[in-house]
Amino acid sequence: MHRDKLNDDRWLRNYRDLCSYLDSHPEYSISTIPTDYRTMHNVLLARWVYEQHKAYYGNRENNTLPDKQMELMKMIGIEEYRSVADQLWFERFEELKKFYNDNHTLMVPTDYRCADGSLLVSWTRTQRRKYHDGTLKKKYMNALENAGFTEILETNEERGLRHATEFYKKYHHLNIPCVYVCDDGYRLGIWIRCVRERKHKLTEQTRKQLNKMGMIWNVPENHWMIGFLECYQYFRRNGNLNMPKEYRSESGIELNSWLKNNRRAYRKGRLSQDKIDKLKEIGALVVSDR
Repeated sequence: MHRDKLNDDRWLRNYRDLCSYLDSHPEYSISTIPTDYRTMHNVLLARWVYEQHKAYYGNRENNTLPDKQMELMKMIGIEEYRSVADQLWFERFEELKKFYNDNHTLMVPTDYRCADGSLLVSWTRTQRRKYHDGTLKKKYMNALENAGFTEILETNEERGLRHATEFYKKYHHLNIPCVYVCDDGYRLGIWIRCVRERKHKLTEQTRKQLNKMGMIWNVPENHWMIGFLECYQYFRRNGNLNMPKEYRSESGIELNSWLKNNRRAYRKGRLSQDKIDKLKEIGALVVSDR
């Protein structure tokens, strides 16, 4: 009990010294107190403020401020306090806002440089890494949220899925050409191609979301099945596959060419047994094809 009171007394003494210093030095703010300034009680005031700031936001291990002290620090402007690291962070944040205002996108090119010559993309990558390992400061997160810039915290997978979802809502499919680029500059077509190649590396949640949107993982197999179903429908309607040479299905497939290619593949032993069985069901393969 005595120790707690002693600590409270010391805290209030340091707080009064802080108020007195700011009142007598209007040229300084709570963030710009000289680092070497000591109070009459031999306390490095800038260091003390820094420690209170950490405690205020709960970033100091096993030590947070009581409610009364929280209120006093809030009154003196602790929420506006910025350490040297904070000042650098907000300088980069302002650079990001400038880039967005100029380009209407948060897709920062890898060679884009800030006013001091540093690469802005290095900073955005650092924020993403800290966010995902849980070390991004709350006030930094708040600043990004308030500006609507949280997409810089997305992983490549999350960013791609977000763009794919937006595309699907607009066009109701994911049959996206490789060259397709979104309005914000994101190369969605390339992302779709890449995730097809590394499906096993995606999170289960991403695979489920893509499946719900009708993602076609094996494009050649899908195209083959579409051709087969068109032949199957023709066979059901006509009882044979004796179609005109230039006949096109409703989806635009030249079925004679499709059949010719599959018969050639059959002769060369390049068709799977499953495909052979399907084609034989509709009389698309005969002995002479061997």
